[in-house]
Amino acid sequence: MVSLKKIGVIATGALFVGATVGMAGAVTVPSDFKASMLADNGVAKAQLVVGKDAPGKDADTESAEIIQDAVKTKLAVSGVGGDITIKWQSKDLDGDGDQDDDADINVPSNKMHYDFKNTSLFYDADGDGRPDVDSDDYLLYNGVELKAGIGSVKYSAYLNFTVPEEWSYVKVSGPHGTEKIRDNKYFVTKIDKTNDLIKIGIPQIWTKGIGTDYSWEVEGREIFVDVVNSTATPKYVDLSIDGNIYRVSFDGTKTYNTSDDIDDLFAGTFVVKEPTSDTRATIVYVPEDSQVDLINDEEALGYERVHIPDVAADDSLDSDTNIEVHLHSGTSTVGEDEIQVLEGTPYEVEYDADNDVFRIRVSAEATVASGSKVKSKRKPGKYFLDSDKTSYVTFTITGGEEKAPELEIVNEDEADKDNMNLVLIGGPVANKLVEDLVTAGKSEVDWYNSDGDIEVIADAFADGKYAIIVAGRTREETRAAAEALADAL
Repeated sequence: MVSLKKIGVIATGALFVGATVGMAGAVTVPSDFKASMLADNGVAKAQLVVGKDAPGKDADTESAEIIQDAVKTKLAVSGVGGDITIKWQSKDLDGDGDQDDDADINVPSNKMHYDFKNTSLFYDADGDGRPDVDSDDYLLYNGVELKAGIGSVKYSAYLNFTVPEEWSYVKVSGPHGTEKIRDNKYFVTKIDKTNDLIKIGIPQIWTKGIGTDYSWEVEGREIFVDVVNSTATPKYVDLSIDGNIYRVSFDGTKTYNTSDDIDDLFAGTFVVKEPTSDTRATIVYVPEDSQVDLINDEEALGYERVHIPDVAADDSLDSDTNIEVHLHSGTSTVGEDEIQVLEGTPYEVEYDADNDVFRIRVSAEATVASGSKVKSKRKPGKYFLDSDKTSYVTFTITGGEEKAPELEIVNEDEADKDNMNLVLIGGPVANKLVEDLVTAGKSEVDWYNSDGDIEVIADAFADGKYAIIVAGRTREETRAAAEALADAL
C-alpha cells in the first residue's frame, strides 16, 4: 500500500529543490577580477576564508573547495624553474654578428647559378648548432642553383672554386678568404683535357735549409737540398735523393715545377716551389691515396655532384687560365611559403611565393630562465606576434617542475591579511571580515538581498592586497557565486 504521507513529503521536497534552483540566477564575474589574484606562475597568492562561527560553515567550506579545486587544476603550470629555449630564423648566416648577409635570391624563370656575394654557408664542425666563421666550422657552400617550378622551387647548394691551369692550390671564392674544401687545403696535381679530368689532392709541405741537417723523407727516400740559386736565370734547386742529384729549374712561367727523373721516383705528385732565397727551398708532395678525380656529373669529396660549366657547355675542358668547378648538394624541392632544413646543415630555406624570393636563414637560439622577460630589437623577435610568420619563432620549455597551486582554507582569525589576497566566502552574517568591509563602507553590495555576487575590493585590509567576496543571501546563492568564479578561471 502506498503511503500518501510519503508521497506528500517527496513532492514537497521536489518543490523546495525547484524553488532553490530558481532562486540562484546567473552570477556575473566583475571585470576587475584577475585569475592572477589567486595564483601566478604556479604559486598561490590568496587564501580562502570561511566564517569561524557561521551557521552554514560546512556549506561555505564546500563552496571554498569548489574554488580551491578549480585553481589547482586550471592555474597549474609546467616547467616552473626550468629553462625556455626560444628559436627563430636569423640572417646572420656565418655567425660573425653581421645581420645583412646576402641570402635572398629572386627566383628565375630558368635554371641559373648564384654565387653569394656577402656570405657563405658553413658546416657546423664543432657541433654547437651554430655556423661560425671564427671557429672550427668550415665553408660548405657559397652558391645555389635554382630552377622555378609551378608553386615550387628546385634548389641545390654548391661550393664554387677555381682550379689553376698549373700546379697550384685550389682557389675557393668567399668573403672570408678561405682556401679549404671540407677543412682541407687541396693542391692541383693534374689537368687532363683529353678526358675532361681534373685531379686534386691534400699536400704535404716542407720548407728546409741546405744540407743533410735539414733532410726529410718521402716514400722512404731521404731528400735534402744540395744547392739553391734564386738569382740565376733560370732559377734552380738541386735536390739530393738517395745520393743522386736532381735539378729542378724555373723559367718564371711556373710557380711550381719538377723534372721527369723525379716524377719517375714517386707514386704521388712531387713538385718544388720557385725559390726566393739561396738558403731554403720548399717542396710539395701529394700522396697518391689523397688525390681525387673531379669529373663532370660525378660524385666527389662528399658532395653529390661535380659541375664543371666549361665541360657541361660544350663537353670540352678547354680553359687556358682557371677552370670553374662547383661541388653540389643533392637537389631538393621547396613549396610555396614552405620552410625546410637544408639537408646536413643548420640552415633553413624558404620559398616566399608572394615575393617570388628564395630565402636562406640559419636558426638562432636563446635560452632564458622560466619567467624571464625577453626583449628583441629586431624582427621577427620584436614583432612576431603581429606577423603572419609566427612559425619562424618557437618556444620550448625544458626542465623545471609542474606546480599546481593549492589555496589554503582558513577562518577569519587565521587569515593573513597583510601578505595574501583573501577570497571571503559568505556574506556579513556568515563571515566577520565581510562584515568589517561592509561597516567600513568598502563593500557596496546589498548582501542581505543578493542572488549571488562577486565583489573585488582593492586595498581591503592592506595596501596592494585584494579581498574577493563570494556570497549571496543564502548558502545556495553563495555556492552559485563560487561556481561562477571557478568557471571564470
